Amino acid sequence: MVIWSPFGPRPFEDARSLAKRQSRSSAPTSTSNSRRARRAAQDGRYSKAIQALTSDGLASPSPEILQEMRKKHPQAPPPSVPLDPVPSPAILSEPAVLKGVRSFPNASAPGPSGLRPSHLQEAIRCPSPDCAAQTLTTLTSLVNLLAAGRAPPSVLPHLCGATLLASPKKSGGHRPIAVGEVLRRLTSKCLASTSRSSSISSLTPLQLGVGVKGGCEAIIHSTSHLLSSSNDPDQCWCLFLNFFNAFNCISRESMFAEIRQRIPHLAAWMESCYSCQPLLHLGEDTIHSCSGVQQGDPLGPLGFALTLQPLLERLQADVPGLRLNVWYLDDGTLMGSPEDLAAVLHIVEREGPPLGLHLNRSKSLLYIPEDAVQAQSVLPTDIPTTRRGFSLLGCPIGPPDYCEVFGARLAKLKESLGALHSVGNCQVECTLLRSCLALPKVSFILRACPPSHIQRTAAEFDRAISCTLETIVGGPVSHWSWLKASLRCSHGGLNLRSALRHSPAAFLASTSVTKSLVLQILASPPAPSPHITPTVSRLATEAARPDWKCLDDIDVPLRQKCLSHVVDEACFQQLLDSAPTCRSRALALSSSLPHAGDWLNIIPSTTLGLHLHDREFRCCLRYWLGVPLHSSSYPCPECHLTADAYGDHQVGCGGNRDRIARHNAVRDAIYAAAQSAALAPSKETPGLLPGSQARPGDI
Repeated sequence: MVIWSPFGPRPFEDARSLAKRQSRSSAPTSTSNSRRARRAAQDGRYSKAIQALTSDGLASPSPEILQEMRKKHPQAPPPSVPLDPVPSPAILSEPAVLKGVRSFPNASAPGPSGLRPSHLQEAIRCPSPDCAAQTLTTLTSLVNLLAAGRAPPSVLPHLCGATLLASPKKSGGHRPIAVGEVLRRLTSKCLASTSRSSSISSLTPLQLGVGVKGGCEAIIHSTSHLLSSSNDPDQCWCLFLNFFNAFNCISRESMFAEIRQRIPHLAAWMESCYSCQPLLHLGEDTIHSCSGVQQGDPLGPLGFALTLQPLLERLQADVPGLRLNVWYLDDGTLMGSPEDLAAVLHIVEREGPPLGLHLNRSKSLLYIPEDAVQAQSVLPTDIPTTRRGFSLLGCPIGPPDYCEVFGARLAKLKESLGALHSVGNCQVECTLLRSCLALPKVSFILRACPPSHIQRTAAEFDRAISCTLETIVGGPVSHWSWLKASLRCSHGGLNLRSALRHSPAAFLASTSVTKSLVLQILASPPAPSPHITPTVSRLATEAARPDWKCLDDIDVPLRQKCLSHVVDEACFQQLLDSAPTCRSRALALSSSLPHAGDWLNIIPSTTLGLHLHDREFRCCLRYWLGVPLHSSSYPCPECHLTADAYGDHQVGCGGNRDRIARHNAVRDAIYAAAQSAALAPSKETPGLLPGSQARPGDI
């Protein structure tokens, strides 16, 4: 039996065979995880490699998993579609479709039919320009036909269906992951891109989870502003709401009505996708998707947010005393007096169920300021409470001692660093450390938390990165070498930037970028944050700019890239000033020359011949950082001169003709590149000089 059986067998992998293959590989081991990570890194998919390292795998289909997934996808009659004529759909251009195809990450998973995004990407990159153009034109016509809701009804349950996977959650249970058909995802991607401005104008400032850059940081800064600047703690009670299985339970009829009202050109496509009860394939079993939105659908978050929006507007209108009413998809953050929050609970529990939203009190949270006077009598007692601090969208908010002990993200990072050693390849390990596990891993917390609140955590993070580097290098790294490693590659480092040193730049950049958004959320100019002045002072110290006393004194754009560049320049000067020897200073200057660090930025691909063996890479890395290659100097066995511990003699030793071999390798590589470009090169041609048979030119 094959899927889409009315159309006969497919040229792609059968959904059942795909599910069986996935179930066979669903039980991970450290060896299989390391192998997957190594393969992904050598393909340039670094984020996928890190995910593979710490993956718990997928749950194999079983009666228990099937029962759990059915509970998470409640069954219901088909939703009714509005009887009014469908609004005109958006017309997508060929450049928009081309952009959508290219936006799929490498090795994106296929849907039930087995069609992969890479198939479309290869088709539109056909060597024949005419074939590529014709393919894009045909694909654009198909996408516009789907966007207009004109797909045959018999096809829709399969086209809008998905392969359903069960991913184990650390808190217990399983999270459903729906991998939809590529054509459905492509159409949604293109429509989402054209609807971005409309969605922002319809949803902000109450909903910041769709299309808003810096939405998470703006919510955190707004909450932190109000808590730190308020003189009345009884107006600063915070309520964080959570719903039962919100995405899978949202009312589709309500979603259709809101889409027609707010973004009508999406109505035809969204109604055709969600009115047909798509098929979700879990192994050999099938579940009908009867309510909610699929979390793998690029338009799913927008559909959910539009359905939720009337409830948010009702809260804003009926509870005018709220100091804060802002949401990131289904995570609501509300601030006000206990009476205001009680009114919010009443409205949510009354208006939410018709929308498919049922409040989960046990996973909601109530924050009561430590110096609050009022009692909790007006609020239910079955909602967990806290007084010290809380985690908002993954960021700790509270006094410095609370933020410092907030180590969940650091513990997860250490887990990833520990798993990194199992890769068994120094070059891949170093590449993953630099690309995914250094500063990018904690950049969100650095941007959202005041630096004074996370100094100890940032220092511990830097120590963890330093210890991992020592493991890769194969020995201790001096303070000077670590300072060099913390610089960008263009400054002769490894781009392992210090979280402690760059935290002021990250925080100031975030507050600057989100300033206008915070103003929209608070509806009035916020009081100056007490964290800005000390952060500017810290930044002035790290950047060696004592003239920076306040924000107005900073003479570079308030963006993290620009501020961190100034910090890097100061660190590079510190590296030169603290060089223990003339050789160290020369190493710092030579490794900062243009393109000197390009060897670090290549993909460690064995297929492309860009891979170094562990001993080779470790020697190169030690030489780059100024770490001794040997414990002491020793007589060179080739030329019998003294070989130094840092490897300088080995670089220039001519005793074993290694210099000539390296020269010839470079010459041959340039010759091969010129030959492949049809430049008709010649290698060491004699007779270029009149009266001489010398060969002055390599190529």
